[in-house]
Amino acid sequence: MQNAKTKLLLYLLLGITMSIEAQYTFEQTLSFEDGVVRECNAVVETNDNGFVVSCISIKEYGDNDALIAISPEGEITATLIHQIDGKNLKYCGLFRHPDYDNDFLAIATLINESLVQNTFAFLHIDAELNIISQNICFLGDDYSHLNLYTQEMPNIILETDSTVVVAAHCQKTEGYCYLFARILYRWTNDWVSKLFV
Repeated sequence: MQNAKTKLLLYLLLGITMSIEAQYTFEQTLSFEDGVVRECNAVVETNDNGFVVSCISIKEYGDNDALIAISPEGEITATLIHQIDGKNLKYCGLFRHPDYDNDFLAIATLINESLVQNTFAFLHIDAELNIISQNICFLGDDYSHLNLYTQEMPNIILETDSTVVVAAHCQKTEGYCYLFARILYRWTNDWVSKLFV
């Protein structure tokens, strides 16, 4: 039965992963050792035809999301459940490095007691889910928090020059608004800065 589940997961991944640079999604629910049920979301292919997948918690919104690495045979080889400053992560973007085969960028929002903070986290990882570096981008004091739900995560595009374009629904001190921002991320020295558009 486990072998059949593994093969089904592999076929689902293969069926939707047609490009190494684009972010694709699929639905497959997994139970993790920490007891949290998560749904597979974004997937990118690794250099050896394996996959890195972001998994979003689906029962409790404040639960931590996870990243998994899957071998070409469909076996889960690594799991990363990570926190930054004691805050859980909600992944909203997963991208492959445009020049390096096994470098990936996972983009997340920070969660504190089910409230999405006004900060984006950038995890530079390898195919085995080792964290090469992590950086955060604080949106500013004008934004009290991102008003996001599982069905309303930020829309994110990674451009070829490594600029991250973000569109998200936010809460400001004066009410709600839509955020449109360009966040500059540099893979070489892993720094971030933001420009609002």
